[in-house]
Amino acid sequence: MKDLRAAYRHITRIDDDHARTHGWRVRFQTQGDLQTKLFSDRKHGGKSGALKAARKWRDENKKPAKESKPTGGTARVRLSTINGKQFWRALLPVADVTKTKSFAVHIYGRDEAKRRAEAWLELNREGIPS
Repeated sequence: MKDLRAAYRHITRIDDDHARTHGWRVRFQTQGDLQTKLFSDRKHGGKSGALKAARKWRDENKKPAKESKPTGGTARVRLSTINGKQFWRALLPVADVTKTKSFAVHIYGRDEAKRRAEAWLELNREGIPS
């Protein structure tokens, strides 16, 4: 069962008759950037060809989890959009993980969300050696 899960990790089947979309979608995140690609059945000669192409692309573009996490780097605040909603995210690299905290623009407003993210970053940065 574990091997089957690994084979389909980050790959989803899309069958939407209304939109006439049939294929395999690969979707994963690498250092904060969402990577998405659709492999259509028609372009790849059927379901199995599209799946084979999707797996190949995933394996060539997805780094192992340990490598995709920043080890060090700069503490920063950045604006992110998730499902159409904007968030200011504070990112604080600590050892081999990155601590994060998000503040929603639709709740706090753009300026206040950014101010809160910056304040969280400064508060949590204290006591962490540079």
